[in-house]
Amino acid sequence: MRLYSGASTTFIEDATRNVISEKLRQAFFDYYRYMPSPGEIQSWNNSLLRISTVLEKSKLTDHGVMLEY
Repeated sequence: MRLYSGASTTFIEDATRNVISEKLRQAFFDYYRYMPSPGEIQSWNNSLLRISTVLEKSKLTDHGVMLEY
């Protein structure tokens, strides 16, 4: 199940502005018809912020990002 896809620059912006977990939460709900746990949402925030930092520092800004559950 794909929860997110987009350009790496958009992913970096979404992660650093803390909106990535809301986008994932909505996509999860749209597909499974129930909310992910608060722990899962917090995990998305923590791990994806770190991944976005790696992409940004490595200057990998001309790629795509896809997140699956």
